[in-house]
Amino acid sequence: MGPEGIGPLRLDRDYQETVAATMAAAPETAFAGLGCNGLDEVRFSARLADLPVSAMGMAIAGRIAEIEVTLDAPLQATGEAACIALRDRFGAPFIAHYGPPGGARAEHKPVSREHLVETGPVVLVARWFPTGNSCYVSAHYGYQATAGVPGAW
Repeated sequence: MGPEGIGPLRLDRDYQETVAATMAAAPETAFAGLGCNGLDEVRFSARLADLPVSAMGMAIAGRIAEIEVTLDAPLQATGEAACIALRDRFGAPFIAHYGPPGGARAEHKPVSREHLVETGPVVLVARWFPTGNSCYVSAHYGYQATAGVPGAW
């Protein structure tokens, strides 16, 4: 974990170099190809502290522009506050590394409420969907870099 990424995924690194480094670091779980948002992606599975995660790098013009680390399980919470608490548990290694969080904000979307907080170069996100009690938790490096890219969130 560093200011430019996690594991073999590093912001502004050449996509092909990142693919090779990811395949070498995590040959059992690594995948590279065109992603659902039309960007080249490279990903692998791992554990962050005691939690199962997937880490994905997305490339624009052949360079890694955003890295997303997503909690694989659990994907539900008993309520919105529990979803935020899950984000905070997931984010503990980032907070320990980068320092206390700041810049907290909530965004209300048509079907979800997103709770974002920043720690160093990382934006931690809890995406709460009241229907089904779904809770998606992730950490983003380069969050601002792809904000204007069609298909990127």
